[in-house]
Amino acid sequence: MSRRKPRILWCGESSFLNTGYSVYAREVLSRLYNTDKYEIAELGCYGLSGDNRSSSVPWRYYGNLPTEDQQEVDLYNSSSTYQFGEWRFEDVLLDFKPDIVCDIRDWWMIEYQQRSVYRDFYHWMIMPTIDSAPQQEEWLATYMDADTVFTYSEYGRDVLEKEAGCGITVTDICSPGANLEKFFPIEDKAGHRAAHGFQDDVFIIGTVMRNQKRKLYPELISAFSKYIKTYPEESKDVFLYLHTTYPDHGWDIPRLIRESSVC
Repeated sequence: MSRRKPRILWCGESSFLNTGYSVYAREVLSRLYNTDKYEIAELGCYGLSGDNRSSSVPWRYYGNLPTEDQQEVDLYNSSSTYQFGEWRFEDVLLDFKPDIVCDIRDWWMIEYQQRSVYRDFYHWMIMPTIDSAPQQEEWLATYMDADTVFTYSEYGRDVLEKEAGCGITVTDICSPGANLEKFFPIEDKAGHRAAHGFQDDVFIIGTVMRNQKRKLYPELISAFSKYIKTYPEESKDVFLYLHTTYPDHGWDIPRLIRESSVC
């Protein structure tokens, strides 16, 4: 009798979406699937079971959004954490019976996986987003219960291992990579700048992120304002470029710019 393949359940934002979590999931799951060594399933948040977009996914897909049934809708809306998969999670565990459960999101999106009554039956592999210190004690306690912990950065690794003492040993750093077919150096930079309306002799400091309250736009704009006021000559051809979403539910960026006297 042949032994069954190890089963991996990935929890996160649906891999056919274009969020950061989704793109990371799509890249990792595609590679795991192509090895033909594992059975793969995905609990996809912000997608429906049977969602037409899931036809692009070759592995088993469980959507997290409720159907049009009002009882499901009411249940889904009864807790803010249900959008992260909590209300579907144990049903998916019973149906798929994974050996490994993997998640790469923030603490409040994954902590229910530690509380599951089926916690002893799967290897819990996480890569939490560590972008500040100190970490809350509750968060560290959750991460210490994971079987395998990865981080996005050396900074994240150092914070976890320092603050958790011997309770956490980070297995590895798995920084998101770039698709080299889409992101590559431009040989004719002057022509590229001209084609997009930029002067050739300017220096651009750019950032790409959503306009959300947890993003440090006030600090970023304030720091840039201090820079141009401290070094007026050196900074006269330096521009801060904010690539974000509009409209969004975050900071009033025009007001922050006006109050900092950046422009």
